[in-house]
Amino acid sequence: MHAHTRRVFVRLAAGAAGVIALSACTSASPTPGAPSGGAPTSAPAAGGAAASKPMTLSFPSWQQDEPGSSVWWKARIAEFQTAHPNVTIEFTKVSVNEHADKLLTQFAAGSPPQIVHVPYLNLIPFADKGFLEPLDDYFKQSDIGQSWSPLQGGTVWKGQSFALLLLAYGYSMIYNEQLLKEAGVDIPKSGPDFVKAAKTLTKKPDQFGFGTPTTPGFNLFTFLSTFIIGNGGRVADDTKVTVNSPEAIEGVSWWVDLVKSSATPTGTDTGPLRQLLGQGKLVLLRASDIFVTSP
Repeated sequence: MHAHTRRVFVRLAAGAAGVIALSACTSASPTPGAPSGGAPTSAPAAGGAAASKPMTLSFPSWQQDEPGSSVWWKARIAEFQTAHPNVTIEFTKVSVNEHADKLLTQFAAGSPPQIVHVPYLNLIPFADKGFLEPLDDYFKQSDIGQSWSPLQGGTVWKGQSFALLLLAYGYSMIYNEQLLKEAGVDIPKSGPDFVKAAKTLTKKPDQFGFGTPTTPGFNLFTFLSTFIIGNGGRVADDTKVTVNSPEAIEGVSWWVDLVKSSATPTGTDTGPLRQLLGQGKLVLLRASDIFVTSP
C-alpha cells in the first residue's frame, strides 16, 4: 500500500463507527492500479510523484449498506476522492458474520484489502499475527494523541497502535414512551418484569416488544452479555470462564424466552432494529447510537 494514501485515509476515517486499520504490505503482487511497496518506517510527507499515481484501495465493510452508517461512510469517501482524485476507494459489502473469517483467508493468501474495518474484538488477534501496520508515526502528525478518547489506548498492542478507534460508547435501554402508556405497561426494573413487558407489548406482525440481534456475530454476543451482566453474572473473569454460573444461566434464559416467544424479530441485526424503533414498530431496544429528531 502506498504510504501517503495510508496517512491521509486516517483523516477520512476519523469519527465513524468501528475500528479502522491498515493492512501491512505483503509479498503478493498487487492488482493493477493498486498501491504497492514496503511498509514505511516513518510517516512520509504529503505530495510527491508517487502520491499522484492512480491507485485503488479496497475497503470491505459490514456497514456498506447499513442505514445511517452507510450514508456517513459514502459521504466521507466522496470527500476524500474529491480531495485526492488519483485515489479510488472500492467500498464493498461483506456480512459482519463472515467478515473476520474472510479477512483471515485474504491475509493468509497475501491479498488483503488495503483498508481494514473490524470490530474491536478482532483487532488484537489481527495485530498479533502481524497483519496490520503500526499507525503511531501517522498519529504524530495529527491531534489524535491529545484529543481522542482515552479508549484509543485499547488499540495498542506490544507498545504500538494498530488502529484508529472510531466510536467509543455506552449502551442504554431506549423505549417508546407512548407505546408503553397505550399498553398500560410500566418501565420494567427487573429481568422477569422485562420479559413480561416485552411479551405484553408484542403485537405481531406490526409491533414487537423488544429487539435483539439473532444472527451470529459480535452484536449477538454483546446483547447476550447485557442479560448476563445485568443479572450479576460475568462471561469470564481473569482466570476462568464463568458463563456457566447461575446468574449467567438465568440471564441467558430470559433472552431465550424472548426469542422463543417471538417478542423480538428474528433473523436480523442492529441496523434494521434501529429502523423498526424509529418507525414505532419496536418498543424496547438496547442501543448506543439512537438519534431522535423533531418532526
